[in-house]
Amino acid sequence: GPFFQQKTRFGKGLQIDWILKRRDHTWSIIEFKYYKNPVGIEIIEEVQNKINGLKVSDNISIETVLIAANGVNKSVIDRKYFNQILTMKDLIE
Repeated sequence: GPFFQQKTRFGKGLQIDWILKRRDHTWSIIEFKYYKNPVGIEIIEEVQNKINGLKVSDNISIETVLIAANGVNKSVIDRKYFNQILTMKDLIE
């Protein structure tokens, strides 16, 4: 299920669709978008704001993954922000 971080007086609350905390000290931050159209460039700022709000120790590496039902705009790919971008088609093949 989703990851929730409660709002405190020290930081904002946030919700991340899925986090895989791996033994190699890498957290895979996975965002799911079920839009009818390809996801636009605004997704990068949305995910980065969530990462900025996470309480993560210095020895943790962050990997970003986007699963978009109908893909992404070319501008998202050109920015090279996400380590992986998958569509629903990728997951069922």
